[in-house]
Amino acid sequence: MIRSFILLGLRNIRKNKILSVFSIFGLSLSIGCAIVIFIFINFEYNVDHFHTDADRIFLVTQTEESKQSVDVYGRVSFPVGKALKDQFSQVEEMVRLNQRNAVVQVESKEPLYEQVTFADASFFNVFTFSMKWGSALSLKDPAQVILSEETSQKYFGQDNPIGQVVKLRFDNGYEASAVVGGVADAFPKKRSFDFSMLINNSTWDKVGGAPDDWKTLCDATFIKARTSALTLSDGLKEAVTAYNAVHVDAPIQRYGFQALSTLARESYRIRGDIAKGYGPPSGKVALSIMGLLLITLSCLNYINSATATAATRLKEIGIRKVIGSRRTSIMLQFMVENIVLNCFALIVGIFLARFLLLPGFDSLFQIGLEFEIGDGSLWLFFLGLLAVTSLLSGAYPAFYISHFKPVTILSGRQSLGTKSFFSKLLLFFQFKLSFLYIVAAIIFVANERFQKSKDWGYDHRDLLVVAPADERAYQHFVKALPQHPDVMRLSSAQEHIGYNVQDVSVQVEGDAVKSLLLDVDSTYLETMGVRVVKGSSFAVNQEAGHRNVIINEAFARKMNWPDPLNHTLKMEDETYYVTGVVADFHTGNFQTRVEPTVLRLALEDRYYHYVVVRVAQGASAKVLTHVRSLWHEVSPEVPFGGYHQDEAFQGYFALISGHGKVILFSAFLAVTLACFGLFGLVYFNVMSRLKDYSIMKVLGMGTGRLVRKVVRIFIWILVIALAISFPLSLFSTKMLFDVVYGDHIPITLVYPFVAVVLMLLICLGTVSFLIVKLAKQNPVHSLRSE
Repeated sequence: MIRSFILLGLRNIRKNKILSVFSIFGLSLSIGCAIVIFIFINFEYNVDHFHTDADRIFLVTQTEESKQSVDVYGRVSFPVGKALKDQFSQVEEMVRLNQRNAVVQVESKEPLYEQVTFADASFFNVFTFSMKWGSALSLKDPAQVILSEETSQKYFGQDNPIGQVVKLRFDNGYEASAVVGGVADAFPKKRSFDFSMLINNSTWDKVGGAPDDWKTLCDATFIKARTSALTLSDGLKEAVTAYNAVHVDAPIQRYGFQALSTLARESYRIRGDIAKGYGPPSGKVALSIMGLLLITLSCLNYINSATATAATRLKEIGIRKVIGSRRTSIMLQFMVENIVLNCFALIVGIFLARFLLLPGFDSLFQIGLEFEIGDGSLWLFFLGLLAVTSLLSGAYPAFYISHFKPVTILSGRQSLGTKSFFSKLLLFFQFKLSFLYIVAAIIFVANERFQKSKDWGYDHRDLLVVAPADERAYQHFVKALPQHPDVMRLSSAQEHIGYNVQDVSVQVEGDAVKSLLLDVDSTYLETMGVRVVKGSSFAVNQEAGHRNVIINEAFARKMNWPDPLNHTLKMEDETYYVTGVVADFHTGNFQTRVEPTVLRLALEDRYYHYVVVRVAQGASAKVLTHVRSLWHEVSPEVPFGGYHQDEAFQGYFALISGHGKVILFSAFLAVTLACFGLFGLVYFNVMSRLKDYSIMKVLGMGTGRLVRKVVRIFIWILVIALAISFPLSLFSTKMLFDVVYGDHIPITLVYPFVAVVLMLLICLGTVSFLIVKLAKQNPVHSLRSE
């Protein structure tokens, strides 16, 4: 019986080729999108699970609480790890990681910048990174280095580099040579952190500070517990006291532990952690909702088509019931036919996901997603997807069609399809969801343009930045660059807007306030084009020397200071006076709101890390070429460190561009599915009433009245859907943008109005083919059988 039902299903697919193709195409696209979303979410939920003891590995965190916020940090003092290992039997292993950039020189090859990771010798006892060449034990030797496979290929090609010498030069001037003692295998894609070059922590004091000093912060401290249940917080009071004794301005309340198995998912709430995270869960929730809505749309489209096409099979159903078929048998037949169609859609959807959708999605965000055909969870998802789509799309048509009475069918009194309220309700939901997608797509595109043209809070055009390799190079640049005719202004800074800022705790009226800090020279604000809105800049007012600070408007708002001038704040046991307020400027991207920021006048006898150059309009490329030649004069052994300030947010703009493309594609798919449903509804209305329309034409009805009769079928459904969706689209889109973007384009009525026009044009375009066909139809052809 099942075999005959399958054959009937295949036969009906061939018989109704156009609508079958529409249904399979719509379902397969939705299924393909759902597969991509599942792979992405499954990827994140399995990050770092390749480590053998992932459930027993924890990142040590520390928490600072103030009246304004509660902040969790992934960096803790260097001695914390050793204290945990020595004092608690639950801790089996401990490893501390620190990362610094270094210039790497191998033989006569061009020097390159690499990130060097300093780690304790227990690194490979905690983490599961296999070796391609050499031994993991070489990490115990301070004179040896372990390379990643990618780094090895960069410097040595496919050759085995064991025994080769690598020269390292760090930013503070420390130089060292290390022998390659091992090369790690290619890292798994599902990882939150890795390394390029790994060396022993014993040399860290030459680069980053004394390992027994509580002021020295470690980029990451991991412990491996003996069990996955870890409770050590109550026993760390001494460590908290020791930390607070040397960090009076920013005391902590407690230490915590974040499991490695969930670190990537939780890293969005941990400041300064070493892990590569994928943002807050709101993004995954939004993607999941999008996938669910697309699946729902495609199923609604199929339900409409299936109930409408049943008109061509009424006699078959009636005869089967007369000869004794039970309702359950007919329901089973339609469900099996639906499952056959869904199997085709699933196969096509898998191919679309594997070869088109997944590569396209990954190219937008560079995540490293892979279609792992051997992943058992993926196959379970396929089966679940097939069951859900088959049930959603097939249950109602099977239940609805099987309840027809044979007498009503065979007497010709059974009607269905476009006169069904349920079919029109389904089309209403398709219109409604499609409209929401169109509004979201329009606003995403507009927001991308808005953010690219948004005021950064300073003039980023015609601005070059140079990061000198050392103090000698710095002095060379500040003397040589002003002599170039296209250099209009030059300044220096320890930290620089858009690239590097300090995260500090400022004491204001006895409370700790989290803030960003930039140490700059006296002309930095003028060179950057930052606007002073109150008080004066460093260049104008230097009476108090280095006790002056300038805050941004966000800091003044946070402290509720209507007149911030002459207020005081405290950093590192020093009292500073607020002598100016600048307009808010973006130190990071536009995804977060502008944070409170303090600008401090740097000591003049210090070596500045950045040289900022304002050039004549249109002269950036020429001056940058000159900077490059000066660089090779003074630091030929160091990779060039000059760039345009315009490049500061390139990664962010690429990200929001990816967001826009995903929404555009989803909107296109949603509208396409709605058009399929509309086409099917109107098509079967026209075909089922073709003789009626032909008689009307014979009796003299004009084309205009005929068109109005056809359009009237769906136009009121569309109007109601747009009326309800109009305010809903504004509310839902604003809520989404408030979650995703800290600073976004204002959501106004313009965008839904544009979407209404587009929706009307799309719907009219969809049915225009049928209207033209009906208008040209010769009534003789449809009436001659009567």
